[in-house]
Amino acid sequence: KLGAAGVTVYYSLPGYKVHSKMAVIRRIEEGKPKIFGYFSTGNFHEKTAELYSDVGIFTADPRITGEATRLFTFLETKKKPEKEFIHLGVGLFNLKEKFISLVRREIDNAKKGLKAKMTLKMNNLEEKEMIDLLYEASKAGVEVNLLIRSVCSIITGKKGLSENIHAVSIVDRFLEHSRIFYFYNNDDEEIYISSADWMERNLHYRVETLIPIYDELNKEVFKTLLSIQIHDNVKARSLDHNRENTYIDTNYDLAVRSQTETYYYIKRMTEQRQKMRAHLITEMIVEEREEMINKSLSKKVIDDVVAPKLAKQSTKPVSKKTPAKKATPVKKVATKKVVTRKTAVKKTAVKKTAVKKISNKK
Repeated sequence: KLGAAGVTVYYSLPGYKVHSKMAVIRRIEEGKPKIFGYFSTGNFHEKTAELYSDVGIFTADPRITGEATRLFTFLETKKKPEKEFIHLGVGLFNLKEKFISLVRREIDNAKKGLKAKMTLKMNNLEEKEMIDLLYEASKAGVEVNLLIRSVCSIITGKKGLSENIHAVSIVDRFLEHSRIFYFYNNDDEEIYISSADWMERNLHYRVETLIPIYDELNKEVFKTLLSIQIHDNVKARSLDHNRENTYIDTNYDLAVRSQTETYYYIKRMTEQRQKMRAHLITEMIVEEREEMINKSLSKKVIDDVVAPKLAKQSTKPVSKKTPAKKATPVKKVATKKVVTRKTAVKKTAVKKTAVKKISNKK
Protein backbone atom coordinates (compact mmCIF):
# COMPACT_ATOMS: atom_id res chain seq x y z
CA LYS A 1 0.00 0.00 0.00
CA LEU A 2 2.84 2.38 0.80
CA GLY A 3 4.49 1.65 -2.54
CA ALA A 4 1.22 2.17 -4.39
CA ALA A 5 0.89 5.57 -2.67
CA GLY A 6 4.29 6.64 -4.02
CA VAL A 7 6.39 5.89 -0.95
CA THR A 8 9.84 4.39 -1.47
CA VAL A 9 10.21 1.46 0.95
CA TYR A 10 13.66 0.27 2.04
CA TYR A 11 13.90 -3.13 3.68
CA SER A 12 16.14 -3.80 6.67
CA LEU A 13 19.50 -5.52 6.63
CA PRO A 14 19.53 -9.34 6.41
CA GLY A 15 19.47 -10.77 9.92
CA TYR A 16 18.81 -7.42 11.58
CA LYS A 17 15.51 -5.75 12.39
CA VAL A 18 15.03 -1.99 12.19
CA HIS A 19 13.29 -1.24 15.50
CA SER A 20 13.92 2.52 15.71
CA LYS A 21 10.90 4.81 15.68
CA MET A 22 11.93 8.06 14.02
CA ALA A 23 11.16 10.42 11.17
CA VAL A 24 13.24 13.12 9.50
CA ILE A 25 11.54 16.01 7.69
CA ARG A 26 13.30 18.40 5.33
CA ARG A 27 11.62 21.77 4.78
CA ILE A 28 12.72 24.85 2.84
CA GLU A 29 12.62 27.99 4.98
CA GLU A 30 13.62 31.33 3.42
CA GLY A 31 15.29 29.49 0.57
CA LYS A 32 17.36 27.23 2.86
CA PRO A 33 16.71 23.62 3.91
CA LYS A 34 15.96 22.97 7.58
CA ILE A 35 15.85 19.51 9.12
CA PHE A 36 13.30 18.45 11.74
CA GLY A 37 13.12 15.11 13.50
CA TYR A 38 10.56 13.11 15.44
CA PHE A 39 11.81 10.40 17.77
CA SER A 40 9.55 8.07 19.70
CA THR A 41 9.45 4.96 21.87
CA GLY A 42 6.33 3.77 20.04
CA ASN A 43 5.44 2.58 16.57
CA PHE A 44 3.88 4.74 13.86
CA HIS A 45 0.68 2.70 14.02
CA GLU A 46 -2.82 4.08 14.48
CA LYS A 47 -4.07 0.98 16.32
CA THR A 48 -1.30 0.66 18.89
CA ALA A 49 -1.44 4.43 19.42
CA GLU A 50 -4.84 3.85 21.04
CA LEU A 51 -3.55 1.10 23.33
CA TYR A 52 0.10 1.80 24.10
CA SER A 53 1.56 4.40 26.43
CA ASP A 54 4.55 5.97 24.67
CA VAL A 55 6.57 9.19 24.57
CA GLY A 56 8.27 11.12 21.78
CA ILE A 57 9.96 14.42 20.98
CA PHE A 58 9.87 16.70 17.94
CA THR A 59 13.08 18.68 17.54
CA ALA A 60 15.16 20.78 15.17
CA ASP A 61 18.37 20.42 17.22
CA PRO A 62 21.06 19.88 14.55
CA ARG A 63 23.09 17.67 16.90
CA ILE A 64 20.26 15.15 16.85
CA THR A 65 18.76 15.62 13.39
CA GLY A 66 22.21 15.54 11.75
CA GLU A 67 23.03 12.12 13.16
CA ALA A 68 19.50 10.86 12.45
CA THR A 69 19.93 11.84 8.79
CA ARG A 70 23.20 9.93 8.75
CA LEU A 71 21.41 6.84 10.12
CA PHE A 72 18.73 7.06 7.42
CA THR A 73 21.49 7.26 4.79
CA PHE A 74 23.00 4.07 6.21
CA LEU A 75 19.62 2.29 6.05
CA GLU A 76 19.10 3.39 2.44
CA THR A 77 22.61 2.71 1.09
CA LYS A 78 23.74 -0.07 3.51
CA LYS A 79 27.10 1.73 3.69
CA LYS A 80 28.69 2.19 7.12
CA PRO A 81 28.81 5.89 8.14
CA GLU A 82 32.26 7.46 8.04
CA LYS A 83 31.59 9.58 11.15
CA GLU A 84 30.88 8.13 14.57
CA PHE A 85 27.59 8.74 16.36
CA ILE A 86 28.29 11.12 19.25
CA HIS A 87 24.89 12.24 20.47
CA LEU A 88 22.74 9.28 19.49
CA GLY A 89 23.11 5.73 20.64
CA VAL A 90 22.57 3.51 17.59
CA GLY A 91 22.14 -0.25 17.51
CA LEU A 92 24.92 -2.15 15.66
CA PHE A 93 27.26 0.81 16.29
CA ASN A 94 27.46 2.24 19.83
CA LEU A 95 24.16 1.63 21.63
CA LYS A 96 25.23 -0.94 24.22
CA GLU A 97 28.55 0.83 24.78
CA LYS A 98 26.70 4.09 25.46
CA PHE A 99 24.39 2.42 27.99
CA ILE A 100 27.39 0.84 29.72
CA SER A 101 29.26 4.17 29.90
CA LEU A 102 26.23 5.90 31.46
CA VAL A 103 25.87 3.25 34.17
CA ARG A 104 29.63 3.08 34.69
CA ARG A 105 29.75 6.84 35.31
CA GLU A 106 27.26 6.49 38.17
CA ILE A 107 29.35 3.67 39.64
CA ASP A 108 32.50 5.82 39.49
CA ASN A 109 30.70 8.73 41.18
CA ALA A 110 29.43 6.45 43.96
CA LYS A 111 32.96 5.15 44.59
CA LYS A 112 34.12 8.77 44.96
CA GLY A 113 31.53 9.29 47.67
CA LEU A 114 29.24 11.33 45.45
CA LYS A 115 25.49 10.95 45.20
CA ALA A 116 24.67 8.48 42.44
CA LYS A 117 21.31 7.22 41.20
CA MET A 118 19.46 6.18 38.07
CA THR A 119 15.89 5.44 37.05
CA LEU A 120 15.44 3.05 34.15
CA LYS A 121 12.06 2.45 32.54
CA MET A 122 11.70 -0.22 29.88
CA ASN A 123 9.56 -3.16 28.83
CA ASN A 124 12.04 -5.97 29.40
CA LEU A 125 15.34 -6.49 31.23
CA GLU A 126 17.19 -9.74 30.55
CA GLU A 127 20.61 -8.98 28.97
CA LYS A 128 23.15 -10.62 31.30
CA GLU A 129 25.99 -8.12 30.97
CA MET A 130 23.72 -5.17 31.75
CA ILE A 131 22.21 -7.02 34.75
CA ASP A 132 25.68 -7.77 36.12
CA LEU A 133 26.54 -4.09 35.70
CA LEU A 134 23.47 -3.11 37.74
CA TYR A 135 24.56 -5.53 40.50
CA GLU A 136 27.95 -3.81 40.47
CA ALA A 137 26.22 -0.43 40.69
CA SER A 138 24.17 -1.55 43.69
CA LYS A 139 27.25 -2.82 45.52
CA ALA A 140 28.96 0.52 44.87
CA GLY A 141 26.05 2.36 46.48
CA VAL A 142 24.18 3.58 43.41
CA GLU A 143 20.43 3.97 43.95
CA VAL A 144 18.75 2.06 41.11
CA ASN A 145 15.02 2.39 40.42
CA LEU A 146 13.60 0.10 37.75
CA LEU A 147 10.22 0.37 36.04
CA ILE A 148 9.88 -2.91 34.14
CA ARG A 149 6.52 -3.89 32.71
CA SER A 150 7.24 -7.43 31.52
CA VAL A 151 10.32 -9.70 31.59
CA CYS A 152 12.59 -8.83 34.53
CA SER A 153 15.50 -11.22 35.07
CA ILE A 154 17.26 -9.25 37.79
CA ILE A 155 17.06 -10.19 41.49
CA THR A 156 16.28 -7.07 43.50
CA GLY A 157 16.53 -6.11 47.15
CA LYS A 158 18.85 -8.97 48.16
CA LYS A 159 21.43 -8.08 50.78
CA GLY A 160 25.01 -8.21 49.53
CA LEU A 161 23.89 -8.35 45.91
CA SER A 162 21.16 -5.87 45.04
CA GLU A 163 19.87 -4.11 48.19
CA ASN A 164 20.01 -0.75 46.37
CA ILE A 165 17.90 -1.97 43.44
CA HIS A 166 14.14 -1.45 43.57
CA ALA A 167 11.95 -2.74 40.72
CA VAL A 168 8.29 -2.05 39.96
CA SER A 169 5.93 -3.39 37.30
CA ILE A 170 2.85 -1.40 36.25
CA VAL A 171 0.08 -3.13 34.29
CA ASP A 172 -2.98 -0.98 33.69
CA ARG A 173 -5.52 0.00 31.04
CA PHE A 174 -2.85 1.09 28.55
CA LEU A 175 0.23 -0.96 27.74
CA GLU A 176 3.33 0.63 29.29
CA HIS A 177 5.63 0.77 26.29
CA SER A 178 7.93 3.77 26.73
CA ARG A 179 11.65 3.50 27.47
CA ILE A 180 13.04 6.38 29.54
CA PHE A 181 16.48 6.45 31.14
CA TYR A 182 17.49 8.93 33.86
CA PHE A 183 21.03 9.38 35.24
CA TYR A 184 21.84 11.76 38.10
CA ASN A 185 25.42 12.41 36.85
CA ASN A 186 26.59 14.33 39.93
CA ASP A 187 23.67 16.82 39.72
CA ASP A 188 24.17 17.37 35.97
CA GLU A 189 21.19 15.18 35.10
CA GLU A 190 20.89 13.38 31.78
CA ILE A 191 17.72 11.86 30.33
CA TYR A 192 17.28 9.68 27.26
CA ILE A 193 14.38 8.02 25.48
CA SER A 194 14.87 4.91 23.41
CA SER A 195 13.28 2.25 21.24
CA ALA A 196 15.42 -0.40 22.91
CA ASP A 197 14.92 -2.67 25.89
CA TRP A 198 17.87 -4.25 27.64
CA MET A 199 17.55 -7.57 25.86
CA GLU A 200 19.98 -9.62 23.82
CA ARG A 201 18.00 -9.03 20.62
CA ASN A 202 17.71 -5.25 21.11
CA LEU A 203 21.32 -4.57 22.05
CA HIS A 204 22.94 -6.94 19.53
CA TYR A 205 20.65 -7.70 16.60
CA ARG A 206 18.49 -4.64 15.98
CA VAL A 207 18.85 -1.12 14.66
CA GLU A 208 17.76 0.88 17.70
CA THR A 209 18.16 4.50 18.77
CA LEU A 210 18.87 6.20 22.09
CA ILE A 211 17.91 9.90 21.99
CA PRO A 212 19.28 12.50 24.46
CA ILE A 213 16.89 15.10 25.90
CA TYR A 214 18.81 18.38 25.88
CA ASP A 215 16.01 20.88 26.50
CA GLU A 216 15.72 21.64 30.24
CA LEU A 217 11.92 22.04 30.19
CA ASN A 218 11.53 18.68 28.48
CA LYS A 219 13.86 17.14 31.05
CA GLU A 220 11.54 18.28 33.82
CA VAL A 221 8.57 16.73 32.01
CA PHE A 222 10.25 13.34 31.74
CA LYS A 223 11.44 13.51 35.36
CA THR A 224 7.86 14.17 36.46
CA LEU A 225 6.53 11.26 34.39
CA LEU A 226 9.04 8.91 36.03
CA SER A 227 8.26 10.26 39.50
CA ILE A 228 4.53 9.68 39.02
CA GLN A 229 5.15 6.05 38.10
CA ILE A 230 7.53 5.43 40.98
CA HIS A 231 4.82 6.62 43.40
CA ASP A 232 2.04 4.46 41.92
CA ASN A 233 0.30 2.54 44.72
CA VAL A 234 -2.74 1.20 42.87
CA LYS A 235 -1.46 -0.69 39.80
CA ALA A 236 2.22 -1.10 40.71
CA ARG A 237 3.63 -4.43 41.85
CA SER A 238 6.94 -4.91 43.61
CA LEU A 239 9.40 -7.16 41.76
CA ASP A 240 11.46 -8.28 44.76
CA HIS A 241 13.76 -11.26 45.23
CA ASN A 242 10.91 -13.29 46.80
CA ARG A 243 9.12 -13.17 43.41
CA GLU A 244 5.71 -12.66 45.00
CA ASN A 245 4.84 -9.65 42.79
CA THR A 246 2.59 -8.14 45.44
CA TYR A 247 0.87 -4.78 45.02
CA ILE A 248 2.85 -1.95 46.54
CA ASP A 249 1.50 -0.77 49.90
CA THR A 250 2.66 2.73 50.83
CA ASN A 251 2.32 4.72 54.04
CA TYR A 252 0.25 7.51 52.43
CA ASP A 253 -3.50 7.04 52.07
CA LEU A 254 -4.01 8.95 48.80
CA ALA A 255 -4.36 6.63 45.81
CA VAL A 256 -1.84 7.27 43.02
CA ARG A 257 -2.80 5.50 39.82
CA SER A 258 0.04 6.59 37.55
CA GLN A 259 -1.76 6.45 34.21
CA THR A 260 -4.60 8.60 35.55
CA GLU A 261 -2.18 11.03 37.22
CA THR A 262 -0.16 11.26 34.01
CA TYR A 263 -3.30 12.19 32.08
CA TYR A 264 -4.12 15.05 34.45
CA TYR A 265 -0.49 16.22 34.48
CA ILE A 266 -0.33 16.40 30.68
CA LYS A 267 -3.77 18.07 30.58
CA ARG A 268 -2.73 20.79 33.04
CA MET A 269 0.56 21.36 31.26
CA THR A 270 -1.18 21.67 27.87
CA GLU A 271 -3.70 24.19 29.21
CA GLN A 272 -0.93 26.28 30.79
CA ARG A 273 1.04 26.34 27.55
CA GLN A 274 -2.04 27.38 25.58
CA LYS A 275 -2.57 30.31 27.97
CA MET A 276 1.09 31.33 27.66
CA ARG A 277 0.89 31.15 23.88
CA ALA A 278 -2.22 33.35 23.81
CA HIS A 279 -0.51 35.88 26.08
CA LEU A 280 2.59 36.00 23.87
CA ILE A 281 0.50 36.49 20.73
CA THR A 282 -1.35 39.40 22.39
CA GLU A 283 1.97 41.00 23.31
CA MET A 284 3.18 40.66 19.70
CA ILE A 285 0.00 42.32 18.42
CA VAL A 286 0.44 45.24 20.84
CA GLU A 287 4.07 45.64 19.76
CA GLU A 288 2.94 45.65 16.12
CA ARG A 289 0.45 48.42 16.93
CA GLU A 290 3.16 50.52 18.59
CA GLU A 291 5.43 50.11 15.55
CA MET A 292 2.62 51.29 13.27
CA ILE A 293 2.05 54.34 15.49
CA ASN A 294 5.75 55.13 15.31
CA LYS A 295 5.51 55.01 11.53
CA SER A 296 2.78 57.69 11.74
CA LEU A 297 0.14 55.54 10.09
CA SER A 298 -3.46 56.74 10.34
CA LYS A 299 -5.68 55.50 13.15
CA LYS A 300 -8.04 53.87 10.64
CA VAL A 301 -5.23 51.82 9.07
CA ILE A 302 -4.00 50.73 12.50
CA ASP A 303 -7.48 49.76 13.67
CA ASP A 304 -8.17 47.83 10.46
CA VAL A 305 -5.02 45.73 11.00
CA VAL A 306 -4.78 45.37 14.79
CA ALA A 307 -8.40 45.38 16.00
CA PRO A 308 -9.43 42.07 14.32
CA LYS A 309 -6.35 40.32 15.76
CA LEU A 310 -7.04 41.52 19.30
CA ALA A 311 -10.72 40.63 18.98
CA LYS A 312 -9.80 37.09 17.90
CA GLN A 313 -7.58 36.68 20.96
CA SER A 314 -10.12 38.02 23.46
CA THR A 315 -13.27 36.22 22.26
CA LYS A 316 -14.22 32.56 22.40
CA PRO A 317 -16.42 30.73 19.90
CA VAL A 318 -20.07 30.54 21.00
CA SER A 319 -21.69 27.11 20.94
CA LYS A 320 -24.60 26.65 18.55
CA LYS A 321 -26.54 24.95 21.35
CA THR A 322 -26.51 28.08 23.54
CA PRO A 323 -30.12 28.77 24.66
CA ALA A 324 -31.84 31.97 23.55
CA LYS A 325 -32.62 33.06 27.10
CA LYS A 326 -29.80 34.68 28.98
CA ALA A 327 -29.07 32.81 32.12
CA THR A 328 -26.97 33.93 35.05
CA PRO A 329 -23.45 32.74 34.32
CA VAL A 330 -22.26 30.07 36.69
CA LYS A 331 -18.56 29.50 37.02
CA LYS A 332 -17.79 25.83 36.68
CA VAL A 333 -14.68 24.48 38.31
CA ALA A 334 -13.21 21.24 37.02
CA THR A 335 -12.75 18.96 39.98
CA LYS A 336 -10.93 15.71 40.32
CA LYS A 337 -12.43 13.14 42.63
CA VAL A 338 -10.04 12.28 45.42
CA VAL A 339 -9.75 8.56 45.81
CA THR A 340 -7.98 6.94 48.69
CA ARG A 341 -5.79 3.95 48.15
CA LYS A 342 -8.11 1.79 50.28
CA THR A 343 -11.09 2.70 48.09
CA ALA A 344 -9.14 1.88 44.92
CA VAL A 345 -8.04 -1.49 46.26
CA LYS A 346 -11.60 -2.21 47.43
CA LYS A 347 -12.99 -1.52 43.94
CA THR A 348 -10.42 -3.89 42.43
CA ALA A 349 -11.43 -6.60 44.92
CA VAL A 350 -15.14 -6.16 44.05
CA LYS A 351 -14.41 -6.59 40.35
CA LYS A 352 -12.45 -9.79 41.03
CA THR A 353 -15.33 -11.19 43.14
CA ALA A 354 -17.81 -10.49 40.33
CA VAL A 355 -15.65 -12.38 37.87
CA LYS A 356 -15.43 -15.37 40.20
CA LYS A 357 -19.23 -15.50 40.60
CA ILE A 358 -19.77 -15.53 36.86
CA SER A 359 -17.21 -18.30 36.36
CA ASN A 360 -18.90 -20.38 39.07
CA LYS A 361 -22.26 -20.10 37.29
CA LYS A 362 -20.68 -21.39 34.09
